Amino acid sequence: MKYPHLLLLFLILLSATALEQSDKGEWKRPKHTGKITANYDRPKDQTKLELALMPVTCVKDGCIFFSLESSFAGPKLKSPVDSITLGIAIVTKTLKPFAAPKLVLYHDGEQMEVGEMTFAGDVPAGELTGLPYGISLTGDELAKLAGARKVAVDLGGFRFPLGEDELNAIKDYNHQARTVQ
Repeated sequence: MKYPHLLLLFLILLSATALEQSDKGEWKRPKHTGKITANYDRPKDQTKLELALMPVTCVKDGCIFFSLESSFAGPKLKSPVDSITLGIAIVTKTLKPFAAPKLVLYHDGEQMEVGEMTFAGDVPAGELTGLPYGISLTGDELAKLAGARKVAVDLGGFRFPLGEDELNAIKDYNHQARTVQ
């Protein structure tokens, strides 16, 4: 190549431009089908940021859903979020509550042991039963999931992946949880 130093200069300027754009805080909301809301409850003086129950997948044993929720005292969201509740619900005909609902998340191949989920009790619905579980995540744990390209969930040996739609919803929620509205 006749002018290799010009190519190097161009690459450096391109990188600097990309860094400037990210430093300006430009955010392009990822596309997803989840519904994220921030609502203030005046009687409780509490604001809640919530990713409503979102479908993940259906397998032989049932259909899986997840949700995220954080609440704050007062009329405004506070950033960054200290604690997020991750909810996982399985709607099934055959499964029974897990004896040890240990939650392990795999993000880009790395294992993150979160702890034992709390079982909220059977929710009967005709021939089906809902098995809802919840656990607190830290803001850092949520950020790891939001930055991952692949995430798999293992709940008591019941393992399933999160798809692009769910990962985009997590990224969007994480951004809103870390940015003062």
